[in-house]
Amino acid sequence: MGTIRTMQMFGPYTRPDWAGPVTISDNDPFTLYEIADANPRRVMGIIIPVTTKGRPSAPVPLSGFSTGMNWGTDKGHLMALDLGGPDISANIVPQTSLWQQSGGWRAVETNAQTLAMQWMGIGGVYDPGEDIPMPAAAAFLSVAPYSEVQVTTGQPLQYIGTVTKVIPTGNGYNVHPDEETHIFQIEPDGTWWPRGAKAW
Repeated sequence: MGTIRTMQMFGPYTRPDWAGPVTISDNDPFTLYEIADANPRRVMGIIIPVTTKGRPSAPVPLSGFSTGMNWGTDKGHLMALDLGGPDISANIVPQTSLWQQSGGWRAVETNAQTLAMQWMGIGGVYDPGEDIPMPAAAAFLSVAPYSEVQVTTGQPLQYIGTVTKVIPTGNGYNVHPDEETHIFQIEPDGTWWPRGAKAW
């Protein structure tokens, strides 16, 4: 897979220029022949809190594993669409359905969006079609699924990630002088927990 940088969100919508692309990569770009059936190794970008009304059905996971009732998994976005993530296969892994929809994984996404809105100084989410102004501060998300997966479903067995307070510059970002970073680890059994000094 190598590295993908995309400004796409979902449908016709794209990320605001100031936010820059979402970067999706694998751990070892020199073994691309081994990545064909693997999950992405890291997804990162500035969070854009948006509504996802009218979103299309998600594409299949990059790994090619089947999802649905027979497997108990959904097409799970590593960077959620309501966080400004792209609706492309490289951003998708199989994830346990309820855990992804309303359980631990959804709790991580909700907490990340709350932090982003707090740091951006907004009281609600944007419509993805509107002009989204560059804020004085924003949230940068990084998610890395473990390479080890469930054999039957292709679901990663653990994820680690961070949400970091940043200052957008219009052509990148700087880490905010507060240096506020929230670290999480989560497993598909439903448990999720913050790690490090900053609580969620």
